[in-house]
Amino acid sequence: MRTCNVLFCSFLLVLTSCQKKKTTSAENADVVIRNAHVYTVDAQRPWAQAVAIKGDRIAWVGDENAATSHIGQSTNVVDAGGRLVLPGFIDSHFHVLLGGNPDVLRIENANSLAEIQRQVREFARKRPELTWIEVEGWNYSAFPNGTLPTWKDLQGLTGGRPAFLVAYDYHTIWMNREALREFGITRKTEKAIFAEKLEKDGKTDEPTGILTGFGSTGLSEDAETELRKHLPSHAVEAISRHVANNVAAGKGRDHDRCGPAVLSGRPGSLFTVAPRGKTPIAAAGGVVSPARNYGRDSEAIR
Repeated sequence: MRTCNVLFCSFLLVLTSCQKKKTTSAENADVVIRNAHVYTVDAQRPWAQAVAIKGDRIAWVGDENAATSHIGQSTNVVDAGGRLVLPGFIDSHFHVLLGGNPDVLRIENANSLAEIQRQVREFARKRPELTWIEVEGWNYSAFPNGTLPTWKDLQGLTGGRPAFLVAYDYHTIWMNREALREFGITRKTEKAIFAEKLEKDGKTDEPTGILTGFGSTGLSEDAETELRKHLPSHAVEAISRHVANNVAAGKGRDHDRCGPAVLSGRPGSLFTVAPRGKTPIAAAGGVVSPARNYGRDSEAIR
């Protein structure tokens, strides 16, 4: 009986040892960066001393003393020597909506104000049915010494219709007087919801027609709602149709087997712009990626 008990206890010790070894092995990281000054971007714990990486995921972040528990025989240990370690800074994006709408003029090869004016005037003349003259692609280089145009430069070009011109980088808006009136932008207006800064004349305090910081950090749902009230190109149906056109033309060919379509404002503020399953592309935080059922707290947009 005593022999059986000894054998049984020995079996338990061996089993426990195997389980412990298996657990430890599973927790070993592929890479451990230690002796570092790690900025975590976590408000609860902004700084750490070590990072453990398993596969393509950050498995653990913590103190230097605890890093050893994540190191195995095959772990690549990097001594940072007290240096700063930061998350990756990624800006991989393209303006998927630009160039896909036949009702929006695409400025081409315009290196002067006169050439921009000519193209706008010609487009407006050919499209009398449009309620807005929307334009994209004008370049700052058309204006000397870092100056910017004003609403006065668009006078008489659109037959009295409002004009909304987006710069090539999608960050500056140039409006005519009629557009300013449509958006309710006056001398008393301090800020537009869809831009960071409303430029005004230094002498009269009147709006110049230029708004900067448009789309720089994504457009919020409230900003898009305001734009949809006025601009035909921002209607849900128009966005869905023209994104699909761009995909069909090959601009989104890497994602041509994707599922539902969503368009992001700021991260954590996703909103649907097309019926799910109808448009094969998604933009999350400005980065075009395969469409998935992202939630507001999804790790996919963190």
